[in-house]
Amino acid sequence: PSADHLVWWQDFERPKLNALIETALDGNFDLAGALARVKQAQALGIQARSALFPQLNLRAGGSQEFEGSESQRGQAEIGGALQWELDLFDRIGVAAQSEALKARARQEDLNALRLALSADVASAYFGAIAAKRTLDLLNQQVATDEELLELLELRFNQGIGINVEVLQQKSRVTDSQALIPVAEANMRVFENRLDVLMGKVPDGKNRVSVGETLSFDDDLPPVGVPTDLLMRRPDLRSARSELIAADADIAAAIADRLPRLTLD
Repeated sequence: PSADHLVWWQDFERPKLNALIETALDGNFDLAGALARVKQAQALGIQARSALFPQLNLRAGGSQEFEGSESQRGQAEIGGALQWELDLFDRIGVAAQSEALKARARQEDLNALRLALSADVASAYFGAIAAKRTLDLLNQQVATDEELLELLELRFNQGIGINVEVLQQKSRVTDSQALIPVAEANMRVFENRLDVLMGKVPDGKNRVSVGETLSFDDDLPPVGVPTDLLMRRPDLRSARSELIAADADIAAAIADRLPRLTLD
């Protein structure tokens, strides 16, 4: 996949979101393990391809015999051994192809982990924004209800209003205030999730900047047709590479039953 697909979150043009995702990607141990598996698979691919070339082994040695303080006999030797298997039936070639495909599958697994982690961070980030906006709206509603309650109490004290209106408005104020703790808890859940995704202990601090909204300056990038979306999924690309690698393993097993020609 292109670099643009790997850093999809930059299309939102949210510097704070970019920083949170980069921090989560840098400190995630699952990604570190997946990267190690990619390097391991690449090393196995290099090892498999090396069998296509001649193998040269060198050996050297020496000995000296003594009798008393005088040297009696000395011996030195050096030699080399060359071995080269002619890949007549493409046994080594398909085995190397299989390892290369497995390395590509491990890379796609790494991309899938990156995609899942960045999507989780973005989801928690925008969820925290929505919860914060909901909390602000509830606070404004409570302030409005309290102002209306003061007006009704003033009318009632002056003998204009009735006590039923005052009691109903007090009930509305209480109902609005009861929603605030729920909204605060909901916002804290998203904020704590951001801390966990970044590999940090939740400290009660808000990661979302004040004034963040869910509005976007530009239109979101087009996602294309469903088939394009399927081809962009790294987990499906990994499965495809694994399937082709399995077919190459079968070809290598068939070729392994045929005669080999080795030059020594």
